[in-house]
Amino acid sequence: MRSFLILLMMSWCTASVSATTEDNGWELKRQQEGISVFTRKVDGSKHRAIRAEMVIPQSPRAAAALVRDTKACSRWAALCKESYVFDRVSSSEAYVYTYNDVPWPVKDRDALAHVIWHRDETSGAISMVATATDGLMEPTKAVRIVNGVTRWWFIPTTEDDTRVVTEAHIDPAGPTPAWITNLLLVDSPYQTLFNMRDVLASGEYDNAEYH
Repeated sequence: MRSFLILLMMSWCTASVSATTEDNGWELKRQQEGISVFTRKVDGSKHRAIRAEMVIPQSPRAAAALVRDTKACSRWAALCKESYVFDRVSSSEAYVYTYNDVPWPVKDRDALAHVIWHRDETSGAISMVATATDGLMEPTKAVRIVNGVTRWWFIPTTEDDTRVVTEAHIDPAGPTPAWITNLLLVDSPYQTLFNMRDVLASGEYDNAEYH
């Protein structure tokens, strides 16, 4: 049953990323330096979903390796101060803790996410879904995010290029000022992809293998 649910989730992810932004109600909020950021309303939620995408001249394996390198989180993921594997279930499944340094006066946020990776052996595309969990880890001084899903796709477009797409729908677990909301919905995903591209351009992950 568990394997069936994972496959179902991955099938939904593939369908979502292959659809056009217009078909799914995404509204373009920022387009700069080859990076596009969208938001959209989510039925039954007061929080908007975000989507950001770009094309990079590296392989899906290299991009995925950076995201899987939890110790590197603070180098590229906006707001991330610390991240580590709390519990590794298998080579493709783990529980990952992340602490986010949010600008004052809003309290910092953290989350323990159930992370599942998948690689399509035919196309070479790699995807990941991270779902916030609750009750598995002691509270910290930060506000714990317990409702949220983040997804990544690394899709080869040519022999040398990869399309990077990330989507997230997260309940920030408390009221946030309008400027913080804008930071989380537009500036943060833009800066995340911008930083990711810079780190990958160094070639540090070029020879990474997907395990």
